[in-house]
Amino acid sequence: MSHPPTIEDRAATAGSGRTRTTIANPWIGGLIGLLLGALVTASTILLTVHPAAAPSGTTGGPLTAPSELPGFTTYRSAVTALDADKGAAEGDRVTDEDTRTAEQLSEAYGGAAGLARRYADRQLEQTFLLVAVRANTPGPWVAYQDAARLGLVRAPEEVRRIGEVSCLIANQPTNAGGTPADDTVNVVLCQRAARGLTVQIRYPGGDLRNRPEQIAELIDTVWSQLS
Repeated sequence: MSHPPTIEDRAATAGSGRTRTTIANPWIGGLIGLLLGALVTASTILLTVHPAAAPSGTTGGPLTAPSELPGFTTYRSAVTALDADKGAAEGDRVTDEDTRTAEQLSEAYGGAAGLARRYADRQLEQTFLLVAVRANTPGPWVAYQDAARLGLVRAPEEVRRIGEVSCLIANQPTNAGGTPADDTVNVVLCQRAARGLTVQIRYPGGDLRNRPEQIAELIDTVWSQLS
C-alpha cells in the first residue's frame, strides 16, 4: 500500500534532478561532471569574496527577508503547514542555519548588513536559498568553451543575462542539431547587484532549477522590496 510522502521524502525530492545525456563525444561526459562540480564550488566563492575585491557601497539599513514571494513562502511556514509536529523541529533547524549563513555572509563583506532565508512552495517540491547583502558583488563568469568544437548546442556552462539579472547555468549536453529540453538547463545561481546591494538565489531545487526566467523574476521582486 502506498503512503503520502513524508516531509523527509518531499525535502529529498526537491533536491533531486533529472539528467538528459545525449553526448556527441564519449569524453564529454567526464568533462560535464567536472564542470558541474566546479560550478557548485564557484557558487560558494562568489559570496565569500573579500570585501576589498568588491566595492562595498554599503549604505542603507538592515535587510528584512520577505515573508512571501510569488508562489513561495518561507521554508519554515511550508514545512510547518504540512506537519505541525515534525515541521516545527525542521523549521527551527533551517531557521538556525539561515541565521548562521547570514552571519557568515555579513562577515565576508566586512560587516555589511546581510540576510539568508530559505523558501519553498507549499508542497515542498521547489526550494531555494535567498541571500542579500548591502554591498556590490562582481557578476558571475565562466571560462570560454567552444560549443561547436564540442559538438553541442550549448556550452556546458554559461552566464545568461535576463534583464538586470545574471544567471550561472550548467547545461546538460545536447548534440549539435538537437533542441535542448527544458530540464537540460540547471541554474546554479542567479544574481542582481548594483548600487551597493546584491541579491542572489542559490541552490534552486525541484523544477525551479530549470527555470532561470522565473528565478530572475523572483530576484527582481526581492530587489524592489530591498532597494
